[in-house]
Amino acid sequence: MINNGLKLWVALSVSLFSGLSLASQTIILAYSDTQSYPFQMGSGRDVADPPGLSIDLINKSMSELGINVRYVRLPGKRVLQYLKTGKVDGAFILSHNAQREKYASYPMVEGKLDSTKRVATLGYYFYKLKNKPLDWDGENLTQTNKQVGAHLGFSIVRELEKRKVKVYEVKTTSQLFGMLKLQRLAAIAVQDSTALDFLNSNDYPDVEQVQPAIITKDYYLVFGQKFAESHPNLVNQVWDTIGSSRDSVLSENRHKYVD
Repeated sequence: MINNGLKLWVALSVSLFSGLSLASQTIILAYSDTQSYPFQMGSGRDVADPPGLSIDLINKSMSELGINVRYVRLPGKRVLQYLKTGKVDGAFILSHNAQREKYASYPMVEGKLDSTKRVATLGYYFYKLKNKPLDWDGENLTQTNKQVGAHLGFSIVRELEKRKVKVYEVKTTSQLFGMLKLQRLAAIAVQDSTALDFLNSNDYPDVEQVQPAIITKDYYLVFGQKFAESHPNLVNQVWDTIGSSRDSVLSENRHKYVD
C-alpha cells in the first residue's frame, strides 16, 4: 500500500516533471514560402521581419508556455508532405479538409472543429479584368474557354475542382495576376488579403474583385497526428493559448503591416 505522503510526493513529482518537459520542448513548425499578407510575410526560406500576424500569434502563445519554436519555410505541397511524414511537428496556417484530417490533428470539441482556436478567417474571391464578364452567382461559374488560376497546392484548388471549374496552378501571386492581365486566364481565385497586398503594391487598375466570396474558411495551426498523440497536453495548451490570445495579438500587431 502507498501511504498518503508518498502519493502526494509522486503527484508533485509528476506535475513538476510535466512542467519541465513542456518548458524545455522545442517544436518544428512549417509554413509556406509564399507570402500571404498579412499573416505570412516575405517569400523564400527565411522568416521575414516582421514575420506576419500568424507568426506573431504563435510566438506569443509559445512564449507564454515556455516552448521553443523552429520555423521551416517550404513550398505549399511540401509543407503538407513534411507534416504527413513527421519531418515537422506542425504546420500553419491550414484550412480543414477530410484528406488532411487523415494525417493532421485539428482542435476539436465534441467531434467538431473548434473554430475558437483558429488562427485566422480568410476569404477566397475571384478577380477578373474590369472589361471582361464573369458569370458567377456564388455557387456556379459559367464555363469559359479559359481556365481559372490559383496558387499551386492551395485548398481553393480542390474547392474549385469540386465545382467542375478547370484550374491552372502556378507558384506565385505575380504569375497569377500577370497571366490574368495577358488574358491567359478567365479569372484568378486568390485570398482577399493576398490580393489586397499585391494590388496595393502593383499597378493593376483594370483588375477587380468579384462578389460574393467563393468561400470563407477558418485557418489553424495543426499538428501531425503522431506528434499530437505523443504530446496531447502540449498541443491542447497551444490551441487554448492561441484561442485566448488571438484577438489581442492581432489587434496589437496589425499596425506593423499597414503602410
